[in-house]
Amino acid sequence: MKSNKLIFYVLIVSFLISCKKKKSDEFYNLISENFLNIVDTFAYKSGRLIQIPELNITNGLKRNYVIISVDTILKSNINYQKSISSILSNRIYRNFESLVENGEKSNEISFELSKINKYGHYQLLNSNSLIKIDRNLIAGQLSFFKPFILNEKALLLVSINDKSKSGIIYACFFQFKRNKWVLIGKEEVERW
Repeated sequence: MKSNKLIFYVLIVSFLISCKKKKSDEFYNLISENFLNIVDTFAYKSGRLIQIPELNITNGLKRNYVIISVDTILKSNINYQKSISSILSNRIYRNFESLVENGEKSNEISFELSKINKYGHYQLLNSNSLIKIDRNLIAGQLSFFKPFILNEKALLLVSINDKSKSGIIYACFFQFKRNKWVLIGKEEVERW
């Protein structure tokens, strides 16, 4: 009888550990499965994440990849709650309201860049390791905010900025369909 209880407890603990691991992996799945949809591929030709016509490289890049600096610290959503609520009032995103109200925000404060595994012709570099790289080779910087994830829905704020201090924060809406996260909407939260 005691051995059955021990086996039961071991199974429960194993199950809880596997669930916890799965939730932390969802962030990496969200990004890896949708990186090119979030960032776009305009920088392949222009060399910039933010498209400013007079500053773009007109005849294309001469290298096989574009460097993006990535801040590996997840930012807080607290300053954007009002903007998120405004976007959620749109009938298209109403079914995401419960996600923000009841969804589990990530407790992670940072992430491992090496776990993002699908990023096209971009080279992702930790923003802390850019001391040795010519800043002119960097197309811009990405910052991610703590995601809201609940069941088959997710909301992630992403900041995309360039070297000249212009940028955009997007609210990216995801639905889990056919065993992968699919970007179903992308709304501008802030532009500077």
